[in-house]
Amino acid sequence: MPRPFSNDLRRKIVETVESGTSCRQTAGLFKVSVSFVIKLMQRVRATGGVSPAQFGGYKVSPLAAHEADLRRWVAERSEITLAELQALLLERGTRTSPAALARFLGKLGLTRKKRWQEPPSKRARTSPRPAGPGSNGSAG
Repeated sequence: MPRPFSNDLRRKIVETVESGTSCRQTAGLFKVSVSFVIKLMQRVRATGGVSPAQFGGYKVSPLAAHEADLRRWVAERSEITLAELQALLLERGTRTSPAALARFLGKLGLTRKKRWQEPPSKRARTSPRPAGPGSNGSAG
């Protein structure tokens, strides 16, 4: 991702425009886009400064407010699904995606891997037999 232009360059652009040069001419002089010069001048008029807005940064998850509830629900029902957790959160007024929920649970160290409810059969085949030579490829 590109970085914001330096404040020094921004000040020079503002000084040039304020001295009477048009935004298009200033953009050509400093080899920046016309839209950058126009938006910079709008920022200067609105805020009085040339500093860029925050670039990137950490966004706090809205699920952080429900951390205790999530831990309790997972402790009470170890086999609870993401969809069930999502429904419980929706009842409390928090909409979230399954992916965001899985990421948040991962940060808490609560994985949602499912285990089979019953052990595999000791007598029945659990996978199809491989196709033999000369067969059409279907198991059976």
